[in-house]
Amino acid sequence: MDSKKVHHIIRDYVESDLAVILSKHREMYDQFYHFRPVFMSYVEKYLMEFHHHHHPGKENLWIAEDFRQQFLGTIAIVQAGEDLAQLRWFLVDPLAQGKGVGRSLMKHAIKFCKDHHYRHIFLWTAHLLHTARYLYESFSFVCTERKENSEWSDELILEERYDLDLKMPTFLL
Repeated sequence: MDSKKVHHIIRDYVESDLAVILSKHREMYDQFYHFRPVFMSYVEKYLMEFHHHHHPGKENLWIAEDFRQQFLGTIAIVQAGEDLAQLRWFLVDPLAQGKGVGRSLMKHAIKFCKDHHYRHIFLWTAHLLHTARYLYESFSFVCTERKENSEWSDELILEERYDLDLKMPTFLL
């Protein structure tokens, strides 16, 4: 893909997407960040828990794909409280990065939260994910917490929590 925007759709996930989501996470976090297998066990545990127990009216997982139905990215919203949502499993395929897919997924997830009366969204990320952090900040997410993690990699990972108050009058989608 070149640097132009890529045409894509965003659709609800189906069960067969779970293997692709896990494979893409494994590929990216192993190849680019050298995360240990324990990280993938963590992702798989909570992704499967979501699949088996999610509340369709308040939670969802989406897939971005191109016209050939090729995976471009994923994002999820998980209910963490009555009016509190957690953004999870956000990933854009390296070949689709910088082409509007991540921004489109973020807009989709935030709109879902607003439509379902969430007042606040939070997410956890790693300090190594510079592009993702930039995108979160462009949507007015603010880093509110940092903690060290030595479990996922041979190098120390700084986990960062980002929060977005959807009732802030300055927030624009």
